[in-house]
Parts: sequence; structure tokens; C-alpha cells
Amino acid sequence: MEIQHTDDGKNGRFFMLADDTEQAFMTYVHAGPGKFIIDHTVVFLVTRVRAWVNNW
Repeated sequence: MEIQHTDDGKNGRFFMLADDTEQAFMTYVHAGPGKFIIDHTVVFLVTRVRAWVNNW
């Protein structure tokens, strides 16, 4: 798995890739110097199932 990050100075996004497929992401907006607000998180069902099976 690989975590990547994009940021355009106003909004940003962290996302997780596995096998060249996006597995999860988190988006945020800048809220001042050194601060940001996380406004959305998603973990796709296939990722949740894979984690559940691997921990069973």
C-alpha cells in the first residue's frame, strides 16, 4: 500500500493506493496557518472487507 498527498494551497487530499487502485481517501481545507479541517473521509468496502478477513 502507498499513501499519496495532493495540495493546491486551498484544499488537499490524502489517498491510499493498493494494486494501482484507490482504497481510501481523506480531503481537507486549509483553515489558517498550520491548521486544516478534515471535511471528508472514505474507506471503500473492498478495503474494509480485506482488513476484516486478514484480521479474522
